[in-house]
Amino acid sequence: MRKEITPAELHCGAHGAAPVGLRRVTTPGEDLLRGIWRENPVLVQLLGLCPTLAVTNSVANSIVMGLATFFVLLGSSFLVSTVKRFVPSQVRISTYILIIATFVTVAEFVLQALVPDIYKALGPFVALIVVNCIILGRQEAFASRQPVGRAVLDAVGMGGGFMIALLLMGTIREALGSGTFLGVDLFGPRYEPWVIMVLPPGGFFTLAFLLLAIAWIKRVPVAKAPARGAACGRRRGEGRMIGDLTWIFFSAMVLSALAAEISAAPRRSARRAFARAWPGRSCEGAPRTRGRRPCLRAS
Repeated sequence: MRKEITPAELHCGAHGAAPVGLRRVTTPGEDLLRGIWRENPVLVQLLGLCPTLAVTNSVANSIVMGLATFFVLLGSSFLVSTVKRFVPSQVRISTYILIIATFVTVAEFVLQALVPDIYKALGPFVALIVVNCIILGRQEAFASRQPVGRAVLDAVGMGGGFMIALLLMGTIREALGSGTFLGVDLFGPRYEPWVIMVLPPGGFFTLAFLLLAIAWIKRVPVAKAPARGAACGRRRGEGRMIGDLTWIFFSAMVLSALAAEISAAPRRSARRAFARAWPGRSCEGAPRTRGRRPCLRAS
């Protein structure tokens, strides 16, 4: 008989992992909630980073990609759990990919019909949902081994966690990189956008900042818990290493933002000097001097 683990016997008490060789029995509620926080596919497991880093330069792109992935994950988990008894183990991976590709095709047609502009902005990343390791991994690890109800709950939790991660990254990157949220201006006309945040490096910086925040949040209760052997010490050492790495990435993000601000300062001062010298005239209408307008030259 399988031994059930009580909460007091959980290994290290930090992440709810059971000792080696024993399997902790989960409830349907835990199946639903673990994907949102404790086992978030992006912020904890670091899965599906390709679309996460590529399409989160705006909130609209993040929402659409999150909804498409949620639909594919939910539909494929339901269908895989339903037909798992009829699929031979030798061809199960090929069967899962065909099922996932079917739902991705449906999602593509729907996006082309409803939001064609965002669909074009997402580019090939909608089609690449087929090979998203979050979806294929949940089919192999959970949906193919659990009843339909629990497979659906797991898909809702994992899909919701993926959407939350995309929305967090998209909000930060659009707010800092464009000064807007869903196209609505946030900081007024004097705000100088951090252009690097809407570029590919901004995705890495934002992800590093979120990982840093999560590592700090999870590090506090672990530090308060009593020591429980060498395994706990190793786990804390790994947590410290991850925290140090995220601090490095976060510092790089701050330094990049400062560099962008310093490089933009001469241009802003030149514009202000031009406005004081020629009040009422726009920079675009100013005469060129040696091929450049005076308002675009640093004084």
